[in-house]
Amino acid sequence: MQRLLAAGVERDDVERTLIEAGMRLVAVLPKTEDHPAQLVFASADRRTVVHWVVDDRGGATFLAFAGPDADRMREATRVLP
Repeated sequence: MQRLLAAGVERDDVERTLIEAGMRLVAVLPKTEDHPAQLVFASADRRTVVHWVVDDRGGATFLAFAGPDADRMREATRVLP
């Protein structure tokens, strides 16, 4: 499940929102030829993950959700434009 974010959403806003929702930042993936830049957040049990993806090629910034609490995390990020 994915959610497209408005242009200009800042890393600090994404990070704060997800941490307040109970997630932890577990990885920072720099942009490479194979994938866009990403921040990876996980729940304490690591069963739910959220990727904040900044795709310069496609011009999109989005969140990708996976795991048993994906719906709850998607709802928690509705405060982001």
